[in-house]
Amino acid sequence: IFKPHNDHSHNMRTFEIPAAGSIMLAPESADHRRFFKSGKEIFIYKDKKEMLEKAKIILSFSEKEAALIRSNARARSLSSGYSYKDRSKQAYIAMAQLLKNNGFAMA
Repeated sequence: IFKPHNDHSHNMRTFEIPAAGSIMLAPESADHRRFFKSGKEIFIYKDKKEMLEKAKIILSFSEKEAALIRSNARARSLSSGYSYKDRSKQAYIAMAQLLKNNGFAMA
């Protein structure tokens, strides 16, 4: 569940949960939909009622079904550059560009 400053966005759990091989049940956001396929890699809910429905679905999975979801999410995490290492590189590039655009240079 998001803190107010992350509402309708994402936080680091968005990447940590799937990368750790867990099944993520997350609130609806454009970022979650952009990063993962709902129902195949993660599960997204719009309200409390849907959250409970999706939780029941996840809990009813066989071991094989759950393993497939976890595998899909982990594969997406690895292939899309969602690791801390990759995300920190993206942040560095964005910061360097911001500084460059404002007349500064990074060493």
